[in-house]
Amino acid sequence: MSVICIRLDWDRTAVPLPRTLGGRWHAVHVAPEPGWPAGRRGLALASAWEQYRAPGAVGMLMLDGDVVIDPVDLREMLDSVASRPEWVWVAPIRLWPASTGLDGWVWGHWAGGPQNRSQQLTYDDVAWWGLGFTYLPRQLITAAMDAGLRKWVFPHVDTKLNQQAQAMNLEVGIVPTCEPKHLNY
Repeated sequence: MSVICIRLDWDRTAVPLPRTLGGRWHAVHVAPEPGWPAGRRGLALASAWEQYRAPGAVGMLMLDGDVVIDPVDLREMLDSVASRPEWVWVAPIRLWPASTGLDGWVWGHWAGGPQNRSQQLTYDDVAWWGLGFTYLPRQLITAAMDAGLRKWVFPHVDTKLNQQAQAMNLEVGIVPTCEPKHLNY
């Protein structure tokens, strides 16, 4: 099974990945632009998929530059993807006020709408998720490309991918044994 692994590196600030995670990661460098913090995240994702995908690739595993994982996190995520490569797979990740503007941390996935963000960890009926350490299946990426992914800008890329997945009735799985750390606090 082939999974494209990309590391989004904003302005070359990504935490270096240790060698124990293997050489499977492709760095996708995104530089600031005049409209910062709005940026061409959609273009970066679309370009990464077009550049690195292999004919048999089942999807793309994304790791944001301000998120760190260990070898167990990677293995658990890839095992989940192998079990159901047609699903979206999300690692539970705490998002901090520096990123969200909220008063306290919240989980990066939740059921219901944005008003349902909370510190209550949920595994069921997840409808919304961020891209901290997330697997996107091939059919979602293809549909997003058809829907204009290249033109989607931060901070709306996550929302548009969620909406696309919901429109396609894709299952979302949470990998409870992953424990990535979001360092933007």
